[in-house]
Amino acid sequence: MCNKKGKIGFNIIISFIVIIVITFSIIGFFVYSNWKNTLDRVVSQEEKDTNESILQKMDEFINEPLNINETNYNLFKRSILDINNKDQRDSYFAGVVEAHKKYIYSYSYGTESGEYYGARRNLNNDVEVIENNESTGGSSYYYSTTKDLTAGRFMEKTEKFDPRTRDWYTIAKEAKKPVFSPIYRHFVMNDLAISAAYPIYNNAGVLEGVLGTHITLSRINSFLKGITKDRKATAYIIERKSGELVANSLEKSNFQTLPEGKTKRISIGEMNNKSVSEAYERYKTDSNNNFVIERENDKFHVTITKFNREGLDWLIITSIPESQFTIDFVKSVRFSTILSAIALMLAIMIYRKNIELILKPIYDLINVTEKFSKGDFSYRARVFRNDEIGKLSTAFNNMADQLHNFINTLEDKVKERTIELEKINEEVIYLSYHDQLTGLYNRRYFDEELRRIDTDGNYPLTIIMADVNGLKLLNDSLGHAMGDELIKKAANIITTVCGKNGVVARIGGDEFVILLPSTGSVEVESILRDIKSKAAGEKVGFAEISIAFGYEVKTHKGEQIENILKKAEDNMYKTKLLQRPGIMGKTFEAIINNLNEKNKTEEVHSRKIADICVEIGKALKMNETDIGELKTAALLHDIGKIAIKDDILKKSGKLTEEELEQFKSHAEVGYRILNTTEGLSEISKYVLSHHERWDGMGYPKGLKGTEIPLQSRIIAIADVYEAMTRETNYRTALSKEVIIENLKKIAGTQIDPELVMIFIEKVL
Repeated sequence: MCNKKGKIGFNIIISFIVIIVITFSIIGFFVYSNWKNTLDRVVSQEEKDTNESILQKMDEFINEPLNINETNYNLFKRSILDINNKDQRDSYFAGVVEAHKKYIYSYSYGTESGEYYGARRNLNNDVEVIENNESTGGSSYYYSTTKDLTAGRFMEKTEKFDPRTRDWYTIAKEAKKPVFSPIYRHFVMNDLAISAAYPIYNNAGVLEGVLGTHITLSRINSFLKGITKDRKATAYIIERKSGELVANSLEKSNFQTLPEGKTKRISIGEMNNKSVSEAYERYKTDSNNNFVIERENDKFHVTITKFNREGLDWLIITSIPESQFTIDFVKSVRFSTILSAIALMLAIMIYRKNIELILKPIYDLINVTEKFSKGDFSYRARVFRNDEIGKLSTAFNNMADQLHNFINTLEDKVKERTIELEKINEEVIYLSYHDQLTGLYNRRYFDEELRRIDTDGNYPLTIIMADVNGLKLLNDSLGHAMGDELIKKAANIITTVCGKNGVVARIGGDEFVILLPSTGSVEVESILRDIKSKAAGEKVGFAEISIAFGYEVKTHKGEQIENILKKAEDNMYKTKLLQRPGIMGKTFEAIINNLNEKNKTEEVHSRKIADICVEIGKALKMNETDIGELKTAALLHDIGKIAIKDDILKKSGKLTEEELEQFKSHAEVGYRILNTTEGLSEISKYVLSHHERWDGMGYPKGLKGTEIPLQSRIIAIADVYEAMTRETNYRTALSKEVIIENLKKIAGTQIDPELVMIFIEKVL
């Protein structure tokens, strides 16, 4: 007992600890997941905002010289600016530089003859104008500017300078379009620079010169620092192919001046930023533009964005440390973990004391169950108190009573269940071998029986194939319920005649097969005559029962039973083919007679419409064949009403929505009946569309205008006219004048406007 007690208590304590740990773990997981998702969103948004800010600033910075060139291009193109007028020229160039001091260093124009004019900012940020032509001997003269921005006093003379040799000039000349020059070390400013060059062509397409707007790149350092400072991020702009710096947010120099005076560009790998260098190297191989690089107990989110202009192929690289977003969370997690551990220890101590009190009556119940398991069913548990444990003891006692009764009655229950299972099994076997509709054997049983019965003792063995005629027509006209009734009646007739002598099976929708062992041709013919005699006069609805038969006899073992079955089927189809015209005609005639019996006025209505259609056909000068076809269609246009209930056809009041939908179906039913009747498939199309309207609001297809067959449009006019001339219980026939007025009102909406005018003018 002590061992059990210790084990149960230990297990409960362990379970409690596991539950608590799992609960804290799940909560911690969701807290961490939510925090991680939030962190990812914050970092992603920070990356996005940083990149968008840099791109916006870069667009402003780079687009400025392009816009200056584009704005001033026409001044040179149209010779509005007189380049030889010194005062006009100097004030123009100085004005452009003065207006765009924030962005550009200098603005100039070099000609194909080697002249060079412009303006620049000197080291003191004052604007100076530049003159370089034949009068200066090829050297560049720099002049201060007056208040009106014309040349003032002479400031400086430089060595000979030919703009045509400069990269910005030659690259624009080669490209024949606006373009940026490669990055170069400015020969005056201690800075890297690029030039936006714009070639100027005269009306003859000859190059006259190149406009150049020159900017220094150190300004990019400043705005990169301004964008990244508050975000604790780092940003670099480099040339994509070489990896050489264009600008950086650290305000470090992007180049070095070597002792011999040469300029050495600094690459991204020399910036001592391993996370950025690694991201750049990975970018070159897989072209991904977002990287998370782990370095020195921190993660750096590095984004690389392309920045391209004509002549510029740069990359913008931003690096954001993740630690700035995680440090507070990590502190909170540590504090929460310590508090949770203390709370868990206190909970375990309290829980252990409670378990000892709760488990005491359980141990007694365990002792009782051990005795019960050894077969002492008379022993019952003591109820210590009226709590959950007490209820458990009571439930145990009740269970013991019931178990005692169950054991005594178990044998009877087993017998009862066995009988039920056997009955169910018999039903399953029956359903697996019988057709549910007719109760005959099904295809599965037939296949097995055919193999079993194909033995010497059963020869001659006859196979009869039977096919019920007119099933599809009956289904289409009166519905599948009547079709099922036809199948059941046919099955009953066949079974009555030959069910005792052979095996009858339904193997398809309207197909039956009969196996007759020890039966020859003479006996088979007698059996078939009996079946046909019994079917004669039997009807389902309006249709007489007609069955097509074909048989074949196997007389010796050498014949393949599959071939005998195939021949019987072929013989049946030959018979069906020969019988088809007569049967279809009888069925069709029965449909018409049945319809006329259902509604005595239907025949008169159809004949009147047929006569009107003939007159319209003559007015349209249709040939005799077409008029005959039109008349037949008119006579049969409402044949589909055979499927409509009598109470709907004879209802004098307004039809309900459901009744109206059923009434509308008569056009489609008529189409299906005629389409399956030999020689009437073309007419079926006219019957299908005789309730379509000229405006497309008719049924069943919503055809409009000339989409509706001509014959259907003629029947529609005749139908409307006949309705107006017919006397009913609630209305007298309309006069000719009123009829003509009404026909004109619905012309172009309900009926064909041209046909109705021909009808009015030539028929009425």
